[in-house]
Amino acid sequence: MALASSWYSFVDPSVQARVLWYTGCAALGRAWIATDVFRLAGPERSRLRPIAWVFGTFGVILLWRWLWSAMGPPMAGFLAAGFIHGLTLLTYVGFVLFKDLALLDATVSRLIAETRHLADTDPLAGLANRRVAMGCGQAWLDRARQAGSSLGVILLDVDHFKSINDQYGHAAGDDVLVAVARVLECLVPPGGLAARVGGEEFLLLLPDTALEEAARLAESARLALHHLEPSDSRRLDLSASFGVTMATGHVAIDTAIAQADRALLTAKASGRDQVFVVPADGGAGSGNNLLSFSGSLG
Repeated sequence: MALASSWYSFVDPSVQARVLWYTGCAALGRAWIATDVFRLAGPERSRLRPIAWVFGTFGVILLWRWLWSAMGPPMAGFLAAGFIHGLTLLTYVGFVLFKDLALLDATVSRLIAETRHLADTDPLAGLANRRVAMGCGQAWLDRARQAGSSLGVILLDVDHFKSINDQYGHAAGDDVLVAVARVLECLVPPGGLAARVGGEEFLLLLPDTALEEAARLAESARLALHHLEPSDSRRLDLSASFGVTMATGHVAIDTAIAQADRALLTAKASGRDQVFVVPADGGAGSGNNLLSFSGSLG
């Protein structure tokens, strides 16, 4: 466009040719940007869609100007260019304003989303943090009260985690926590939540889940951890202790977690690497695997 502008200014002066070159290149550029933005996927698309509309609209106006200029009589100068060219200049001012406002809005929206994600996510494990888990758990319990359903609650703690840090270093300990988080993410069914609520303590919330089903999932997680290897492929003989309960809508989420914690402490006191169950009424069921307390989960 710069070369064409120089050519039609000094070698072969032509106002009309310069207008056509500038308008055509500008229209193509804005159409390219609008199309590129519209093709984005995920949350970025919705945030940047106003920018795409601004670029697309101005591209249409530029195309109109190009057609008007191409089919009209030769122009003696820019001051005598006519209505369409004056409208284009005014539209350009609006385009710059709306483009900047749309870009600012998209940037602020992205920063808010990223800040919310950082506030809601455990930075190491990549799971929800305790605050999110408590909020979701209470909301699900309130919903369970209306629907007459229940919420499965599983609390687990990695066994002998301090010895892993002491023997292999804190980096190895971090690898273990990340690997455990990935296992839990795979096991939690859609609609459930896995969260890291302490140093080596994790919480699973399972809406509309019976006690026996929650205990079965906890046993699957316990067995999966036996075969887990951290990212450096070091064999650590990992295990975890589990406390399981079923909460109904008439209890608060912290009460339900306290019940699961009581079962978890019992599992640790009984030798670790076990799943213990506390029924919703606060009674106790126990065992070292699903078969040992099968049939007594309620």
